[in-house]
Amino acid sequence: MSKGKRIPREKAEAIAARLIDQLQANSGLRCVIGGSIRREKETVGDIDIAVRCSSRRSQEQLNQQLGALFGWCSTRPDRAKRFGEFEGVQINVFDVLPQSMGAALLFCTGSGQFNIMMRCIAKRRGYLLNQYGLWERENRDERICKATQEKSIFAALGLEFVEPTDRTDTVLHWGM
Repeated sequence: MSKGKRIPREKAEAIAARLIDQLQANSGLRCVIGGSIRREKETVGDIDIAVRCSSRRSQEQLNQQLGALFGWCSTRPDRAKRFGEFEGVQINVFDVLPQSMGAALLFCTGSGQFNIMMRCIAKRRGYLLNQYGLWERENRDERICKATQEKSIFAALGLEFVEPTDRTDTVLHWGM
């Protein structure tokens, strides 16, 4: 969540579109807006973008590109999240390889409480859900499903797909 003031979604969508245009100049990328914009909230505190990189090399190129756009880019090599500021708005970029795009999009769309509930349901079923996929809790080398699409994660958890606009703090139940 951004520490800055909230802006109208329409303004955030325009800023996100300009950023995505610049990022997708790198042909190995596919960008999808997440967060409050994808959930169609009236105002936005920051902009979340899931980026599918075709290879580790395109991830490295993305990091360099973000550094040039933001003037700096905060990252840890073992994490998918990169963040900085673009046109005065906090930007969170989640870059992943193709096999994790659905999980990254689920993660960056939120809401935060919705994500906590999804992870709780996964844990109760003996799984681990994170921004990279859905895994067997005891054997993290074993994926439960392809995490290329959000719908496959919901299905693997035995849940009906929840549209991004409906991902509220109360749509899922803890006891599931």
